[in-house]
Amino acid sequence: MKFSLAAVTLVLAVASSTCDAAFDVKKVLAAARSQIGVPYVWGGGHGPRPGRTKGGFDCSGLVRFAVFRGSGIDLGRGGNTDSQLRDRHTTQIACSRLQPGDLIFWGKQSDTHHVALYSGNNKMIEAPRTGLRVREIKYRKADICARVR
Repeated sequence: MKFSLAAVTLVLAVASSTCDAAFDVKKVLAAARSQIGVPYVWGGGHGPRPGRTKGGFDCSGLVRFAVFRGSGIDLGRGGNTDSQLRDRHTTQIACSRLQPGDLIFWGKQSDTHHVALYSGNNKMIEAPRTGLRVREIKYRKADICARVR
C-alpha cells in the first residue's frame, strides 16, 4: 500500500493536534511569576480563556493561567480547586516528592480551599486572599500535592 507524503503529513498533523501539549515547567513558573503583584480577586481568572478577569486572579485562576501558558492544558473547566485536583491531567503525589511546577492544595480530599504552585527551593507562588497580591513566598506544608502532565 502506498501513501502520499501529503496524506502522511495530514495524519501526523491530526494526531499531534489531538495529543496533550508538553508540560514546560519553566514556562509554567515564568507565567506565574509574571503575575506577581497582581491583586487577588475572588473569581478572577475564570473567564472563557485562562487569564486575568475582574482585574486579577483567585488562587485557582492563577494556577489555571500558569498551567495553560506552560502546557496548553486548561484546568479551569470546573473553575475551582476541587475540579483542578480531579482533572484528568492531574495525578496526586506524595508531598515529599514535590518538584517545581507541582500543584499544592490545602483542605480535605473532597473539599480543598486553596491551591498554589510549588516553585522549587522551598518556595511557592500563590494568589493568597482578598487584600493581598500574587506573591512568591516560603512553602508552607500542604495537605495534598499533585502533578500535572
